[in-house]
Amino acid sequence: MDKYADPLEKVVAELERRRGDLLAIARDCGLTYDTVLRIKNRENDPGYSKVKVLHDFLFGEAKEAAHG
Repeated sequence: MDKYADPLEKVVAELERRRGDLLAIARDCGLTYDTVLRIKNRENDPGYSKVKVLHDFLFGEAKEAAHG
């Protein structure tokens, strides 16, 4: 099984990889910095819609759907 099959795991790994850009990511995807940071740090249980926003933003799925 793909280690990143879970969208939350994929988002957390990408946020960790891009940790210096979290403020810009938050601003550009419309979530607060605190929310993005809490998701990266696996604090609490994030809502599906917030993980989906980040997943689509980080991996371009919203852009592909709009152009596809």
